[in-house]
Amino acid sequence: MWVFVYGSLMWDDWATRFQGINRGIAKLKGYHRAFNKKSISNWGTRDAPCPTLGLEESSNEECVGLVFEFNEDQRYSVEAKLKKREGLSFQLSELEVELENGQKVTALTPVNQTNKWTYIKDTELNTLIDAVKSTSGENGSCFEYIKNLFIMCKKLEIQDEYIQKMWKLINKDAQNPEEV
Repeated sequence: MWVFVYGSLMWDDWATRFQGINRGIAKLKGYHRAFNKKSISNWGTRDAPCPTLGLEESSNEECVGLVFEFNEDQRYSVEAKLKKREGLSFQLSELEVELENGQKVTALTPVNQTNKWTYIKDTELNTLIDAVKSTSGENGSCFEYIKNLFIMCKKLEIQDEYIQKMWKLINKDAQNPEEV
């Protein structure tokens, strides 16, 4: 069984708990990242939600992220963990991803549902900046979430203009801009 991730699941150590047997870079075609989900517990609250990543369908784009492989006997445990972690506004979809070696596999992928109240539709990054700077939840601040995304993409050499642009916007206005 394969799992494709593109946000905070890339840097969190969740996969080692399930004895993941493989990890690598993969491409999901027909989607791109977007800050289109309100986090109301992990990185924000119900009153002050943090805009976090979800996927948006886009026929001419792709999302580059990490893929993990697990033994099939871990499926139930992995799915339960992902459902709890990602929340009720995500569904786990079986989508085709392309591994670095060109092999195509079907991977369980968290996809946010656009009909849920936590969905943020067509919001410009500039509009989300105040929320990013002022919110935090159980896992940390929204600022830290964006910073960790930026650092992980840089480390993995994933070029994602959306994350880079968001990082520049929130970091340039910080009282002490951070170098990463």
